[in-house]
Amino acid sequence: MVRTRLLALCAVAASAFAPRPYVGVTASRRTPASTVVMMGTAKNGIFSPIVRLAKRLVGKERFLSFRGRVIGAHTKVIQAFVDTSDSPFGCLALQKLFELADLDGDGTVDRDELERALKKLGFYHLSEAQIDAIMKRADEDDNCVIDYDEFVKEAPKTLKTNLVKLAKNNGAELGFLS
Repeated sequence: MVRTRLLALCAVAASAFAPRPYVGVTASRRTPASTVVMMGTAKNGIFSPIVRLAKRLVGKERFLSFRGRVIGAHTKVIQAFVDTSDSPFGCLALQKLFELADLDGDGTVDRDELERALKKLGFYHLSEAQIDAIMKRADEDDNCVIDYDEFVKEAPKTLKTNLVKLAKNNGAELGFLS
């Protein structure tokens, strides 16, 4: 009962910190949220009021320590997931990813297909130069395409790095890094 009242009080208090809508700005003039890419910088998101309230209640230092532990644990989960790439399920997942990336069905992934696949996974933070570097690193026989064996070797490393970056970006978008 007391806990429910405390949660209700927290929700009311958090609403005071909620971002206000833009006055006089139509939705068509704003940049769509899907095109905004922020790499871990604080941003007002749906959870920002709760994050700010929690920071006030427990203290900034304690809150930042807790948030760091949560981010570390989440990173370990992502990395452990990618480390299953050599399991039967992981092999099947990589096979399906390769099939989805190979748009023309020729059994290889070219530079354009790689870029499209990375964007479909939500890796909009990757620059042209970074995509070129992934292509170069994966293409061991220098024939300008990635075959299945090359894909299976490179995909876990690329996924591990970029899924963590994507999670950080999504956390910032939602306001967890406020």
